[in-house]
This record gives sequence, C-alpha cells and structure tokens, in this order.
Amino acid sequence: MKFRLDKDDSRPVITAFDQIHDMQHGQSVPIFPKRAVVFCYGYGLDFLKSKHHAKVWLKKLPRFLSGGEVYKIDGYEDICFLHGGAGAPMIADTIETLIALGVEQFYLLGLCGVFDGIVEVGDIVIPNRVLSEEGTSRHYISDIEFVETDKLRQEQVYQYFKTLQTVYLVPTVTTDAIYRQTFKKEAYWRTQGCVGVDMESSAFLTVCHYYNKKSTVILMASDAHPLNAKETWTFGKKDFMTCRESFTAHALAFILKSL
Repeated sequence: MKFRLDKDDSRPVITAFDQIHDMQHGQSVPIFPKRAVVFCYGYGLDFLKSKHHAKVWLKKLPRFLSGGEVYKIDGYEDICFLHGGAGAPMIADTIETLIALGVEQFYLLGLCGVFDGIVEVGDIVIPNRVLSEEGTSRHYISDIEFVETDKLRQEQVYQYFKTLQTVYLVPTVTTDAIYRQTFKKEAYWRTQGCVGVDMESSAFLTVCHYYNKKSTVILMASDAHPLNAKETWTFGKKDFMTCRESFTAHALAFILKSL
C-alpha cells in the first residue's frame, strides 16, 4: 500500500495556511524569524527561560494539534524557540506551520533511547541518517527508508560536541509504535547500523527536505535498552538531570554561536 498516490497533484483538504487563518480568525500573525529551535523534550523550554531569560513572543502557535507558546531571547531576533511536540504527526504539523509562517532553518533538540550496548545515557547522538519506521513521512515521500541528513551540518555539530563530551555520529531510527520495540526489532535495527530510537527525527527531516528547508538534529541518549529479555529497561540514570542540562546548554550555545 502506498500512502502517497502517484501523480497526485490535488490540493490538500486543509493546509497549514488554512489552519493559521482559521486560528487567527482573520487577524495577522507577527513576522516570524528565519530560524526556529524545536524542543522535543519538556525541559528545553524550562532551561531556556531560566538561563536565557526568554520571553513569550507568541502565546500560541497556530498549528492543528494544540500549539504552545513561542519564545525569543534578547539579542537574537532572528530565531525563535518552542516545544515541537511528541511523535511524527505533531512534529510534521509544527514544521509545516512554521514553514507557512516563513521559517527557513530548523533545529530539533530531542532525546533517544539507545540499544547498541556502547552508547550510554547522557552521550550525544548526532544522526548522519535516520531510518523511518513512522507513517507520516510516507505521505510526503513514497517508499522512503533512510532519511538523509545534511552531512556538513551534522559533522559541524559532531566536531563541536567532540571537545565537550562523548558524542557519536551514527544512524538512528524513528518509530511511532512505542510498545512494538521488540528485542528482534532492535536487533534488526542494529543490522542497519542504528544505535538509537526516537519518535520525531525522520518526520522532521522529511518535511524539511520536502520543502527544501535546512535542518539539524541533535539528540541525547535518555535511556539504554536491555539487549535481552533477562535485563530490565529503565529510564535515565542517577545524574540524568545534570546530563540533560549540560546537553541543552551546549546545544543552544552551538546554535546561537552559529547565527
């Protein structure tokens, strides 16, 4: 079954532009900056508000799936920050909305589970390509398998983190079925070279590719999956909060430095 029909040039029933117009009730939205950082974990905005004194710039992003606040920080007028949502459909909704509002370049900061027995919780994972096992991407690109990243941009992120903490430039996978990450499935993912799994990256990259927008993905390992059924899965570790804060600080420093 193909999710995207061949030679389908018909208009979507609803577009991001339509949704924005409906949400604004005919009122205009402010001109958006050209860059956006989308956090796919809750702590990102908390850190931004506490360490960079970020202020609410827009009370509600007019996306289809319950948009949240959009933030800016003083001295950086050409970039905004927001929670991108959880899962492939919501991140696609977020990126579609931001593109319709004029954003040209995107950064995704997120977490991933790791399952190769080498990468540890707190390590940084920079995907050099992402295996798509979610359905959203297939509505944009037929027969998609691996979604490629911008090699130069991901290499720059890798080199930056290399001087700070343990970092890997490796393939990852995105799934939309949390409870179907079986031991056999993760063993298969390892044969494909993947070391970590998240719920947003491949859809994020696919939508950006579809509209020819720049994209960067930076992930931190949040949990290490057991390699066999005799072991128990646990989230995080003793110093997880410290790792998460360090990851967020370094990722934002890289982004702001590169503006």
